[in-house]
Amino acid sequence: MNLVYIKGFSDTEIGQLLNISQQAVSKTHKKALKNIREYIETHKDKKGGI
Repeated sequence: MNLVYIKGFSDTEIGQLLNISQQAVSKTHKKALKNIREYIETHKDKKGGI
């Protein structure tokens, strides 16, 4: 997530940096966003919300 949102790298650039395919980067990125979304939905009503 840091490489995408902080550093501004594309999936292709990340793949080259990590020596994995662009498709693997994209799949991992989508899975991470899904996990974050689920976490927020699960915890939004706790401690005053997010």
